[in-house]
This record gives sequence, C-alpha cells and structure tokens, in this order.
Amino acid sequence: MSSLLFMDGFDHYEASEADDFLVKWDFVNNLTGDESIIPGGRFGDGQCWYSYDAAAASTGQLGKTFTPMDRVVIVGMAIKFTGLYSSVAYSQGMIIINNSVNMVYPQMSLLFNSSRVPRAYRKTGALSYSLMFSGEALDTSTWYYIEMLARLHNTNGKCEVRIDGESIGTYEGDTRYDGSDQTNDIYIGCQRNNGDHAWIDDVYMASGEDFYGDSRIDCIYPVASGEVTELTAVGAPDNFECVSGEQFNDDVSGEWVQGAYGTDSYIFGNCGVSGEIYGIQLAHISNRTEPTGTLKSKNILRKGSVNYSGETHDETDDIEYKTACFDKDPSDDNSWSPAKVDACEFGVEFE
Repeated sequence: MSSLLFMDGFDHYEASEADDFLVKWDFVNNLTGDESIIPGGRFGDGQCWYSYDAAAASTGQLGKTFTPMDRVVIVGMAIKFTGLYSSVAYSQGMIIINNSVNMVYPQMSLLFNSSRVPRAYRKTGALSYSLMFSGEALDTSTWYYIEMLARLHNTNGKCEVRIDGESIGTYEGDTRYDGSDQTNDIYIGCQRNNGDHAWIDDVYMASGEDFYGDSRIDCIYPVASGEVTELTAVGAPDNFECVSGEQFNDDVSGEWVQGAYGTDSYIFGNCGVSGEIYGIQLAHISNRTEPTGTLKSKNILRKGSVNYSGETHDETDDIEYKTACFDKDPSDDNSWSPAKVDACEFGVEFE
C-alpha cells in the first residue's frame, strides 16, 4: 500500500481566512483575499477550498514540500468546476509535480482545457510533451475525484490519471525533467492568472503506486483530557479545552507549556465512519515563545497506555501545524478500523 504523506479536508480552517493556509501548507501562491475557505464541502458537513481569489481577481495554488524527495507519488483530490474558464488551451494546472532543480518547469502536470478535458504533460526545458490525453469533458457543478500517479524516470517512468476510480489514461516511458528523478514539491489548484476556478476538497498525497481511490477526509477533535496531563493549562480549566477548537485561530490563547516540558494526551470524539481507513494524520499547532534555548515537539498516539510518536519537530517563533501520518495501527502493525481509531488517545509531547 502507498504510504500517506499528507492530507487535508479543509474542515479546521476558519471560514474566509485564506492566510491560515500557510500554517499547514508550505506554499500559498496568489491567494491574498478572503474568498478561499467555503462552508459546506463535498459532504455538506465541513468546508472546502475555492481556488479563486475574488479580491485579487485571479486564481491560486497550494503547495507542499517533502523531504526526503520521492520519485513515485500519487495525488488525489475531489474537484467541482464552476464553469468559469479562460480560452487558453491546457493552461490550467490542477496538479503540478515539481522538483528543486528547476522551479519554472515542473516534472509533470495535470491540466484542463477550456472544455474541462484533462491532459498530462511533462517538461523538458521549455518544451512540453503530452503524456496522456482524455476526450472526456468533465461537467460543471459535479464533484469528481481525480488522482494522478507520477513515477519519474527517463525510461521506466509512468503517468496514470484516474477519475472516480476509473483509469482514463496511462503512459509509460520518459516522464522526468532534464536529468532529475526528484519530486519534492506538489502543487494543487489553478494556474495563476487563468480563469479556471473550482472547489477542492479531500486532498491526499502519498508515496507509492497504490491508488486510494475516492477518499473522504474527516476531522475529529478532543472532547476530554486523557491519561496523561503533564502540561499546565493556561486560560482554560482543563487541558483538553486549550486545544479543543475545531478551527485554527491564532488570536485565541490555547497553549500551555510556558517553559515546561512534558506530554498531554486527549480523548477524541468517535470518528463516526464506516469502511476502510487508509490512514490517520495527527496534527497540532505550536510555536516557541521563548527566544533562547531549544524546544522540540512531536505528535503522539496513545493506546494501551503506550505512546507511539511521529517525527520530531524543531519549534520556532512561527506558528505552524506539525503533522504525523500513521498508515497502520502501530500497536499491532495492522490496518485501521473505526473501532481501533476510537480506542486511541492522541496528543503532543514537548522536549
């Protein structure tokens, strides 16, 4: 199974606060207004991203950087077109696979023309090579789930695009930009200064060649303090209340460390889903308030009174999301189920 790198269901951002993207995403291109976080979402119980900035009258993109660099990645997202398009043929990049060698010419792109027909490209210098073309035009006002696989190699590369689980085209051969098999930047959204606007929801990025298929991403939040409460609550009577907000708001104090170190775990509401769970992503927001010294943090999953941790993050003065993905239940190295997720506590450790 592919290894989950990142996911976003957009449910935990404040409505109409596009600036919050930079807390979780690494790049926010050409999004400066307040028309980007839209209530409702694909399933009507969350929010989604509208990749058009009404204030700037232009379109924009979100991007993530991954280290170490991956050569094989899959990007999936739900998309609903609005019907507003430019006349430029295949200029709107909905998924862009990039690298650090050349940020101008991407390794691979999935684009749509003015009739919403998809085509995949690779770049070599300033030249574009079509890898995959579909004659299927997508409707407006309909949610689709689009996935693109990119395996970068000069002879053994692969590109495959799926819509709602069905393959619409595959290419095998040369898929890389000049001399590089690297992929470390992934962008989603609309090409800047073109008129292709859309709602986007339920985004995942994974390393590997196994498609997840049409995926739904739900957010759950703390409802009570867990077994471990070593941190000191500030501005709230209980530890979990410092972090139980469903949406990020940096104007509200919700942090508790104040120079101390330790671990907090929290009881979460039931995940409330059925079917296969491909992975979970833990996320916390934190920053360093003391200008000297070092502070590190990591997300923890607690099950059976045992802590399982994600990667260690260096805290800085900047408020940022820190995430950790678990493809399997670390207590038994088997797949997740709703009952297994509900049996866990999740939290954070500072050291």
